[in-house]
Amino acid sequence: MAEKDASPSSRSPRLWQHYGPSELIRAAFLAGRGSSAPEIAESLGGGRTARHIYELVRRHGLSLVPKKRNQIAFPLVVSTETMARIESAAEKHGTDPETLAARLLEEMASDGRAFRERVQRVAGERAEAAE
Repeated sequence: MAEKDASPSSRSPRLWQHYGPSELIRAAFLAGRGSSAPEIAESLGGGRTARHIYELVRRHGLSLVPKKRNQIAFPLVVSTETMARIESAAEKHGTDPETLAARLLEEMASDGRAFRERVQRVAGERAEAAE
């Protein structure tokens, strides 16, 4: 009798079924935080691979934030008024709010002097408000 193939690739299609609720929650949290499939797999351990994570997120309707090697993802908390402005501008320009917000931050940071001045002003306003 021939042995079954026990390679990871032969188990991959069914591995997603073996994630417990805490692992699914952790994977969803990490995906929402911007972690890549390899990063999520490493965090979960247990022999998980990026391929397993791609299958997991597909089957559970999650999504991964696409990013390049020199990028990171991080969540932002903004007021509903600010978000409404970003959403309105994004719709007018045919993009999504996340992409527009990222582009705005990149543009601000690209001008070093103006960025430093803006940071000083915002940091100063926050310090005054805390007093």
